[in-house]
Amino acid sequence: MTEQPKLSDVTLTMIVRDELMNPAGGLLPMLEYHLPHFPETVVLDTGSVDGTRQLLEHMAGEYPQLKVYDAKFEGYGYARMTANRYVTMPYTFMLDADERLEGINSFVEWWENIKDEEKTLLLGVNFRFKNVHWNGPSKGGTGWNPRLALQAKVNFWNKPLGELSTLMSSPSLSLSDQKIFHFLYRNSSTDFMSLSSDPKVQDWYTHFDHYLHEGTAPSRLPNFFYWKVPNPRSLEIYGINIFSVLARLQQLGLKPQSTIVEELYKLGDSK
Repeated sequence: MTEQPKLSDVTLTMIVRDELMNPAGGLLPMLEYHLPHFPETVVLDTGSVDGTRQLLEHMAGEYPQLKVYDAKFEGYGYARMTANRYVTMPYTFMLDADERLEGINSFVEWWENIKDEEKTLLLGVNFRFKNVHWNGPSKGGTGWNPRLALQAKVNFWNKPLGELSTLMSSPSLSLSDQKIFHFLYRNSSTDFMSLSSDPKVQDWYTHFDHYLHEGTAPSRLPNFFYWKVPNPRSLEIYGINIFSVLARLQQLGLKPQSTIVEELYKLGDSK
């Protein structure tokens, strides 16, 4: 097997909770795509109850650079800061479990070709985004930046909902040509007028303060399956066979929520 190009000074960090399955195909294909390119990966689990934590333990046995930690969920910014404290590399690259770097090989080549003296002038790197809607990719997208930042400078405002980096308006930022694909759930809406019918907004964000203080896991919410089930046809574009992923999870004794699995097989039969 050809050795994958690897970043020399960047830690991949992620915060996860109930990500055994999601619109990007779940945590398994996401980690397998990115892990070989990072000398260190830090994943902070904030209270998963759907099998995510068990999957992480298994993958840590296969990838020694994967370090798994636990913390109570007290908000997104707090979780980012907590994960960053475990980073030992000079730079932190932050992704979500429903995201995927467009061309990781070319990104590694671009970053490794930047001279060390030039890197010292960078606080971080901004990325462009491309939303992958449930029925296929869009032309553009939005997301928070910077995603790659000097570890010692990573900082987020103390807001429980959302991730607002204090570096977002810094002039000492570069722009990568690579996009981050963000896989969106079914009928997700960025249209303010449509948010009232958005199941995730209704189920999670509208009552976020309540769930935060009660410690309710996302997978305990009634519409969880609706905003976690992926579209098999959309994932095929990115080389992800969701039914192969399901089979591998089953071999590990892990099974996504039954309503998600049932919905996936209905979608598969409708192809």
